[in-house]
Amino acid sequence: MKRIPVIAMLAAMATFLAFAHARSGTANPKTDPKQVAKRAEHQRIQAGGRNGFVAPTRANAGNHVATGVDSVAISKTTWAAVEQTTQVLYGAPTPLPSGIFDGIYALGINDSGQIIGAGRLSGGPLQPIFWASPTGDPTALQTGAFSFAAAQAINNAGQMVGYAGGLQVALLWSSPNASPTVLPNGGIPFVSAFGINDSGQIVGFGRQDSASPHRALFWASPTSNPIPLHADFPSSSSIIANDINNAGQIVGEIVAEANLNVSGPLFWASSTADPEYIKQGDVSSFPFPFGINDAGQIVGISLIPVVWASPAADPMPLPTGGFIVFNWLGINDAGQIVGTGGTSVGPQTGLIWTSVPAQIRTLLNSPLFTNLSPQTRNQLGALLNAAAKTLESGNKNAVETATNQLGAFINAVLADYCANKLTSCQAKQLIDAANGIVVSLGESAFPAESPCNLPAPSCP
Repeated sequence: MKRIPVIAMLAAMATFLAFAHARSGTANPKTDPKQVAKRAEHQRIQAGGRNGFVAPTRANAGNHVATGVDSVAISKTTWAAVEQTTQVLYGAPTPLPSGIFDGIYALGINDSGQIIGAGRLSGGPLQPIFWASPTGDPTALQTGAFSFAAAQAINNAGQMVGYAGGLQVALLWSSPNASPTVLPNGGIPFVSAFGINDSGQIVGFGRQDSASPHRALFWASPTSNPIPLHADFPSSSSIIANDINNAGQIVGEIVAEANLNVSGPLFWASSTADPEYIKQGDVSSFPFPFGINDAGQIVGISLIPVVWASPAADPMPLPTGGFIVFNWLGINDAGQIVGTGGTSVGPQTGLIWTSVPAQIRTLLNSPLFTNLSPQTRNQLGALLNAAAKTLESGNKNAVETATNQLGAFINAVLADYCANKLTSCQAKQLIDAANGIVVSLGESAFPAESPCNLPAPSCP
C-alpha cells in the first residue's frame, strides 16, 4: 500500500478502515481460524457495507455525516451508540487555538503540553506548526531548504521528528526554533520518522522506491543509521512504526493488501522484540495505533478515535464532542491526547482531550486548592480523590458514582462556606471547577444554592 503524507493518510486508507479485522488477542494471524470468516466478511463489505457503515464516498447525505473527503461515513444512529459507550475517563475534546492558521492538524504532544501539528495560512499549503501550550496560539516551524516538511512527534526536550519531500527524507528539529536536519537513511532511499522518545530513539519507516512495501525502522539515536524492526510477515506487507515511549515500547501497523487477514495494529515490547497484535475489541474496523506514552496507554483511530489503557487492553472509543475525528493522535504521560476533528463542512480543527481524573488532580494541585487551610484541604481533597479513583476503576456505574461524589464535594464546599471556612469567591470557584468536571462527564451541573442564610457564593 502506498504510504502518503499523514495529513491525507486516512483518506487513502479509507477502504481498509471499512474492514473489520477483529483481533481479540495476540493470536498468530497466519493460523487464527477466525480470519477465514473475516475474509468472507471483507468481500461482503466491499459489496455494500456492513452494520450501518458504508463504503468511502465524497458526497454523503441523508442519514450520514461525512468524515472528510474520500473517508468512511458512519450512520448517525451508529455514531450515537458509540458515544454512549465512550471511555469514561475522558470528557469531550476542546479545540486548540488556531491563531492565524486555518485547517489545523494536531499530531503530537509532550509532557510539558507542547504540541506540534500542521496548518494553512489563508488556504495555502500545509506547513508545520508548534504550540508552546494548549492555550497559546501556534507558530510556524522552520522548514529549512525544503518546500514542504511535516513534524510528527515531539519529546520532552523539544526535539521533533518528521519528514520532507513526500515521505522521502526523515527530519529532526533540535528545538522549536531550529531548522530541520536530515536523519541518516542507512542507504534506504525513502525514509520518514514518526516517533521520538526522550533518549533520542526514533521510529518510522523506509522503502526502496515509491512502489515497494514499507518496512518499520528504528534509529538508536539521531546520528545512527536506521535498522529494520523484527517483523515476520509476508514480504508484500507494509509495516510501519508510529511511536516509541521511554521504555522503548513501539506501536505501529501492518497492512497486507494481498492477505487482508494479516493486517492489524502492532506492538513491539522493545526494538529487538518480535511484534504482537494488540486487541481490536468492539470497534468496527481494525484501529491504527499512533501514539504510546510511558504508562503504556495507546491512542489510535478506527472509524473513531480510540484509547487502549495498556497494550493488553481492549480499545475504548474516545468522545468526539460533535466532531468527526479522522487523523493522527498523540498522547503524553499526563494522559492528554491531541488529534484532529472536523464536520461535514468547514476546515478541520486541532483538538485536545484531557482525562477527567487528570482534570480532578489539576484542581487538587491548583493554588485555589493548595491555599486552603490544611483541615479544609484534606476534607475536600478526600472527596475529589474518591471521584478520581472511581473513574479510574472503569466500573460499569463509574460515571454515575463519580458524579454523585462530585455532588458531595459541592455540598461540602457549601457547608464550609456557611461555616465561614471558605470565602464566597473561594466557594464559587471550587463549585464551578467541580461542575465543569461533572459536565465533561456528560452530566448536568449541580445547583450552587446556599443551604444557610448566606447568599449564593459569588465573586466580585
